[in-house]
Amino acid sequence: MTLLLQATEVREEFDWIYLPAPWVIFLIVVPLVVLLVAAVYRRERLAGNHWARWPLVALRVAVILAILAFLAQPVLRTVTYQTRDPQLIVLVDDSLSMGIVDKFSNREIPARVAEMLDTSPEVIEQITRYGLVDRLLGRVDGSGGGEGASLLAQLRKKMNVSVYTFAGSARKIAEIPREGRRRGEGDVIFTGLPDLDRVQADARVKETKIGDSVLETLLDHRGDALAPQDHGVVAVVLFTDGQNNSGVLQPEEMAFKIKQRGIPLLVVGLGNPDPPKNIRVVGLDVDDVVLVGDEVSFDASIVTEGFRGENVQVDLLVGNELVDRDYVSLEADGVKQTVRLEYTPKRPGDFTVTVQVEKLGGELFWDDNTFSRSVKVLDQKIKVLYVEGPPRWEYRYLKNALIRDPTMEARILLLSADRKFRQETSEGLEPLVQFPATEQELFEYHVLIIGDVEPGLQDPSGRPFRDNLELIQRFVGDSGGGVVFIAGPRANPQGYLHTPLYPLLPVEIAESGTDFSKRIITDRFHVELTGAGKQHPVMRLDSDADRNSQLWENTDGVVENHLPGFYWFAEVKKAKLAAIPLAVHEDLSHPVHGRRVIFAVQNYSKGKVFYSGVDNTWRWRAGVDNLYFYRFWGQVIRWAASGRLLGKTPRYSLATDKQIYTIGERVTIDARIFDANMEPSKDPTTTVYHRVKGRDFEPPSAIELQLNPAREAGAYEGAITASQLGSHDLWLGTEAEPVAFLSFTVEVPPLEFRDPRLARERMKKVARLAEGKYYDLHGVRSIGEYLVERAQPRKIPVAERQDDLWDEYWVLLLFTGVIAAEWVLRKLARLL
Repeated sequence: MTLLLQATEVREEFDWIYLPAPWVIFLIVVPLVVLLVAAVYRRERLAGNHWARWPLVALRVAVILAILAFLAQPVLRTVTYQTRDPQLIVLVDDSLSMGIVDKFSNREIPARVAEMLDTSPEVIEQITRYGLVDRLLGRVDGSGGGEGASLLAQLRKKMNVSVYTFAGSARKIAEIPREGRRRGEGDVIFTGLPDLDRVQADARVKETKIGDSVLETLLDHRGDALAPQDHGVVAVVLFTDGQNNSGVLQPEEMAFKIKQRGIPLLVVGLGNPDPPKNIRVVGLDVDDVVLVGDEVSFDASIVTEGFRGENVQVDLLVGNELVDRDYVSLEADGVKQTVRLEYTPKRPGDFTVTVQVEKLGGELFWDDNTFSRSVKVLDQKIKVLYVEGPPRWEYRYLKNALIRDPTMEARILLLSADRKFRQETSEGLEPLVQFPATEQELFEYHVLIIGDVEPGLQDPSGRPFRDNLELIQRFVGDSGGGVVFIAGPRANPQGYLHTPLYPLLPVEIAESGTDFSKRIITDRFHVELTGAGKQHPVMRLDSDADRNSQLWENTDGVVENHLPGFYWFAEVKKAKLAAIPLAVHEDLSHPVHGRRVIFAVQNYSKGKVFYSGVDNTWRWRAGVDNLYFYRFWGQVIRWAASGRLLGKTPRYSLATDKQIYTIGERVTIDARIFDANMEPSKDPTTTVYHRVKGRDFEPPSAIELQLNPAREAGAYEGAITASQLGSHDLWLGTEAEPVAFLSFTVEVPPLEFRDPRLARERMKKVARLAEGKYYDLHGVRSIGEYLVERAQPRKIPVAERQDDLWDEYWVLLLFTGVIAAEWVLRKLARLL
C-alpha cells in the first residue's frame, strides 16, 4: 500500500532492553538490595569510624544496582517519525444478494433514500442495492476533485480512503488520497464500483463472509493493522445487508477483535428489513405449435411467499396485446398453484406469449412476475390417418372425436371392414380405399394412429399391413411425422417385435409373453403418474397439478374424484432407454424392471411417438361425456404432430441443458442446423443471440457456437454464464428475425437468498460491540460528522537506530570509579 506521509521529526529516546516492570524495581529489587547491603555493613566493626557506615552502604548499593542496570542493557534509540494522514477503510458487499432491487411496503424508506440521492422513489425501486451504494459513493478524479454530492468526495477532505468489495473474500478497488495529496500522475482515481453483471458471474459472490472479509481487509491494508500499536486506521465503514452465511469468524467475533485494536466499525444497512415477499411465475404450459381458430389453454404456475389471501391480477399477452385476464387468490407460502388462461389465435405466425402477475409492494423481485414462451401458430389443420383392425370400443369413440374436431382432417381405415364399407373421414374428404402406398401419399399426414392391427391384415386393396412398415418407419424418422400406438390384445405391440415398427415403440417387448386375447381381468386398476408424467402436456387433464394427479390416480378411493379405471393393459417389459414413461400401473410390477409401463413417449430421429398400453379410455366418458376423452386424445395428437407442424423437417433447433439456472451457473447451449437441401451445416461457427427479457431497448448480445463434428451432424455447442436474474431469450437467426427460439430462467441460489432481508438488529449489535455506530442508508451522510473528531493526522515511526549504552567506555569508567571510591573509603575506615 502507498503511504501518504508529511513532516519528518527525529527524536532520541532512552530505553532498556530487559528492564522489568517499574513496580518490580521500586517495590522489590531496590528495597532488597538496600536491606541486604545494610545488613552486611551493620555487622562490620568500624573501630570508631562509624561516620563511614552509610556512605559505604550507599556505594555498595550503587555498585549492585549498576551491575543490574548493565544486565538490563540500556540503549539510546534514535527514532524518525513522520506524520500520516488518517486512513478510512470502506467495504462494500458485492455478494449475490446485492443484485436485489428492493421493493418497500414502507414508502417512507424509498422516499428518504430518493431525497438523499436527489431522485424519485420510483427510480430508487429500480436500482439494485449495489447500484445504490455506487451512486452514493460517487466518483473522484485525479485533479483533486470529485462529484460534490458523493460520499467519497466528502470523506477524503480529512483522510485517505481505501475502497474494497467483499463476499466470500475481499478485493481492493481503489486507494483515494486525502484532498490536496496527489498520489501520482493520472486523471482518474475512483471511477465507481465494478460492473455488477461481471462481478456476479464470479463464484466467490455465492456466499458472504463478513467477519473473515473485514479482518482480511485490515491485514491487506497494513500487515500490523491488528497489532496493538498505532495503525492509523480511524474506522471501517461496512455497507452490507448483514446476511453472513459462511466463513470461520462470525461478525460478532470480528467486532470484538477490532474493538481491542481501537478501530470502530460503522455499519450501513442495505435492503428491506421486512420478511421477504415474492410472487413468481415458475412455468407456462402450452403446446409449442397451435392452430388458427383452436381454443388454446395456457396454464401458468405461480408460487408465492408472504401474500397469502391477496387477490392478484394475472394477464396473458400475445406480443404486447392483452388477450385474457383472470384474478386469483394467492395460497400459502411455497404452494404452487395453477391459473388457466385461454386464447384463440386468429392469424398464423411466431408469437411470444407472456403471463404477467401484477406487481405488489414489498416484493423481493419483480423480474420473476412474468414468464414467456414462444408459440408457433399455423393456419392449417392437423392431418390424421387412423388405421385400426377390429372395430373395438376405443375405435368407435376415437374415430368420432377425430372426424368431429374442426382443427383436424381425419381419415379412418378399418382393415377388418368389408370391402364395400365406406371408410369414414372428416367432412369434405374422400374416403380411403387402401393404406397410402408411397412416401408422397403418406407424408401428407402429420400423425398416424396405429390401433390393434395384425401385420398380416389386408387393406381393401388386398395389400397386407406388413408391407407398409418400412414406409411408416421413414414417415417418422425422415419426415418428422408422429405415430400413436394404441395397444390391443391381438397384435399391438407384441406383434411388432422383429419388424421395422419395433424401433419406433417406446417399450421393450418380451420374446414370448402372456396370451393377451385369453386373459380376463375383472378388477379395474388405475395408473400412477411419473415425475415426467406430471409435467408432460399430454397428461394434463386439469390445470391444477394436484387435481390432475387426483384424476389419474385413485388416491382417496372416492369414485367421483378420479377417472374410471382400466380393465386391460399390455404387459410390456419396460420403457426403452430413450423413452420417457408417463404413467405406470398402480400395483403390478415386472419381476426385474419395476412397475409396468402404461403410457410412454419417445423421440425417434425427427419424429415423435406416443404409446398407450390400454384400450379403454372411452370409459372416461361416464358422467362427463367427452370432456376428458376428447381433451386427452386432442393433446396426444397435437403433441405427436408438432414435429411436422414446425415444418416437414425443421432446419433449426436450439436447446439448453436446463430450463432453470441459479445465478453464476454455466448455461450450455446446443444447436442443430441444416441447409436448404436438409444437409447438415458444416460452417465452423454459428451465432446465437441473447437478451434479458425486459431489456428490449438494448441490442442483443451475440454468442458464437462452435461446430462439434464428434457429435451429430450439424451440431453446434457453446456456453454463457447466467449472470442476471430473470427470464432470458435465446434465438438463432438474425437480431430481428428468429428462426429457432427458446427461453430460460435464472433464479437465486438457496444459500445467498435463504433470507435476503436486511439483518438490521444483528448489524446494530455488531456495530455496538465494535464501539461504532449503525446507519440506515438514508442516514449515511452523518458518517462524516462522526469521523471529523477522529480524523487527525498521526505520527508513526518509520526509521529507528539503536545505540547500546552498557558497553560504552565512559560507562566502564563510571563503574570503575564507584568501585574505586568504595575501596578508598573502606581503606580510610580501616576495613582493609
